[in-house]
Amino acid sequence: MAQDGEVSFGEALSSSTKKSKPAADSVSRMLAQAVRSQDSQLLEEALASRAVVRNTVSKLPVNLVVPFLLELVKRVREKPSRIMDLIPWIRATLVIHMAYLASVPNIAETLGGLYEMMEARQGTAEQLHRLQGRLDLMLSHMGMQDEVPDSDDDEMQQVGPATFFEDS
Repeated sequence: MAQDGEVSFGEALSSSTKKSKPAADSVSRMLAQAVRSQDSQLLEEALASRAVVRNTVSKLPVNLVVPFLLELVKRVREKPSRIMDLIPWIRATLVIHMAYLASVPNIAETLGGLYEMMEARQGTAEQLHRLQGRLDLMLSHMGMQDEVPDSDDDEMQQVGPATFFEDS
């Protein structure tokens, strides 16, 4: 039994197992270890910590930058719906480690998959925007037709001629 002000072993154990937001230092270590060992589960755990993206990526060892980017691209290709979760990681890695990436030989070929994926998404987005524009135009045109009475129907209902000519 714990005295006032003291914490029992069970309370200490339960409080230490409660989930708290990891610090960037621990996430960067976890991220580096996951990339080195190609541990998918550990990498997923590290990627779940979105609050510390920038600090974590800045502490990532430069020799793991390219393998990390390749892992991110692989995950987006496997499940494209995850792109919104992984884009902050890709962006931060490219921005923070740009100087290193520029010095890597054959980086264009190495990260060609990332470039192709972005190009494909951009092309799809442009096509969807054009389609949305056409649909909006059609819908607004249809809305205008509903508001303006059809002039052909009015002419059909007239009994006599619309214009009279008199010869003198």
